[in-house]
Amino acid sequence: MRAVQWAALALWVAAAQAHAAEPPALRSVPPEALRAGVDRNTLQTLEAGALTLAVDGTSSLALPFRAQRVELDLTTSGVLMVTWAARTPGVEFQPFGPPWRHLTLRPGASTVTLDFRLAAGWTAASEPQIGITGSGSVTIRGVRVLPPDPDPVRQLAAFDRAELWAPESLGHTTINLLTHSYWSASRGTWLSDVVALAAAIAFGLALAVTWLRGGRPRPALALAAAALVASGLWGAHLLVRFVPVFDLRPTPDPETRIRENYWVLPDVASVAALAREKIAPGERVGIVARDKDWFAPQTICFNLAPRPCVFLRPNEAVHHGISGVGALRDDEIDAIVFFRGDWTPAGFERVAGLGPTRYVARRR
Repeated sequence: MRAVQWAALALWVAAAQAHAAEPPALRSVPPEALRAGVDRNTLQTLEAGALTLAVDGTSSLALPFRAQRVELDLTTSGVLMVTWAARTPGVEFQPFGPPWRHLTLRPGASTVTLDFRLAAGWTAASEPQIGITGSGSVTIRGVRVLPPDPDPVRQLAAFDRAELWAPESLGHTTINLLTHSYWSASRGTWLSDVVALAAAIAFGLALAVTWLRGGRPRPALALAAAALVASGLWGAHLLVRFVPVFDLRPTPDPETRIRENYWVLPDVASVAALAREKIAPGERVGIVARDKDWFAPQTICFNLAPRPCVFLRPNEAVHHGISGVGALRDDEIDAIVFFRGDWTPAGFERVAGLGPTRYVARRR
């Protein structure tokens, strides 16, 4: 059994060495070079060589270069999330995946690394795209780029390495499916096929060893060895993918848990936490959001329980809550939570908020 385990370990180590990481070869780009790629609806300012974007909603930024990886030195205020994606000729543009590549920008100074090889449909010819969602501002103080390797063989190897060891990216679809695991994404080779091959080799080795040492093959022992190799390799890779996205810190305060753990939409979490703080438990609440936005109003209403909560619609006198449960008339609503809505109810006064389109208001 030990011989089989050492053989499987040697196979895995050899494979990892074959996918060894390349030395970094980053080049600097001045932040002002990004100005032309900022969408027209985002206010931008350039001061002392740093580019500042005022975000309320979603701001997009098309980067003026090809890249495998981009490092950004940032100073952030407010509640913001960055999404990175690849626009590739002939391939459907999928900025929100799956896999949806995103991270929350913490207030203050930070350096973030965006690996565009992990974005859906990326190739060396892709145009890197960045989206910043939320309410606040972000100042880009430095930009460093790892361009695609001019050698196509090394480039495909770098792409395969990035895909093989990529952490799982949590999104709305994670409850239904996980990101595909490839041994070689460029060739379409599934990791499960390689693990199955390693298990088959372990089975054969165990069968041979038991035959040579005991005078007869022991298929049950060989099958157990194959199962251990398969489950061990697959489990190890699963840990590599999921440990980076786990938050194992104990958080006893429920308000902190709400504010910090809606990773796919941190601004929704912050608005929900703000509403819980400003609206008393006995008050009746209406949610105003965009007509096609399902997640934000549902999430805010859910987190406001046990407060009676309904979704407000223009030109309706009676409004209903989650799954149609509960009903409130216009004159029964004490406070509203406004999240990027298409209209503003009359008779309410803003009392707190994250920005011009995310706030809590109370009846005058």
